[in-house]
Amino acid sequence: TAESEGENVKMGRIMTYAEEFDMMVRKVAPYTDMITLDFSHPEVELSRIIADRSVMIPLLQNLKHAAAEAAPIHPPKLLIKIPLGLTPMEVPLVCESLITGGVDGVIVAGPLSLSMHKVRLSKNHTAGMISGMPVKPYIVDLISKVRQFTKGNLPIIACGGVFSGIDAYEVIAAGASLIELGTVLRFDGPNAVTKINRELATILRRKGIDTVAKAVGIDFY
Repeated sequence: TAESEGENVKMGRIMTYAEEFDMMVRKVAPYTDMITLDFSHPEVELSRIIADRSVMIPLLQNLKHAAAEAAPIHPPKLLIKIPLGLTPMEVPLVCESLITGGVDGVIVAGPLSLSMHKVRLSKNHTAGMISGMPVKPYIVDLISKVRQFTKGNLPIIACGGVFSGIDAYEVIAAGASLIELGTVLRFDGPNAVTKINRELATILRRKGIDTVAKAVGIDFY
């Protein structure tokens, strides 16, 4: 494939992103409660256009309309997974697009590009992608920024770096109201959920917080 959507379209290889997303949404909307558009993978075109409001706002509005047309009785929620590589200038632009576009939630997720962020795991390792535990500080930071610019009006889902109760508390306190688990389940299996819940409950009791909902965004204020 070519390096951009425009080049591929000219060569007759693919539809535009808008056409592709519209087709996908219409096909699956009647059979699901939730649709996620993944813009999170770094260094690909989708992760770059997400900060372009002239593209994103009409795209998201059209997809909400497509979902409502395809499933008028119970239209699915539309979630957007955003990349960790957003610059400080891009974050408010993306948040404006999400709010104006009418999405129902945002997923803050890895992976993280080492070259983009100049992260060094070792003396000789400066390129590639990382996920799991090392991305948590970046996820916490971006969750806090998204909450700031959306004023708490958009549900945030944390995806990445949560391996313990304290990890869960940190992303919740930054503003996440849901947590998506992945890597920890591959290492520890489904028992990881029980362990994290128990540790989180202990932390909340120690802090005098009686529900998880009351902890959401507590560090923001």
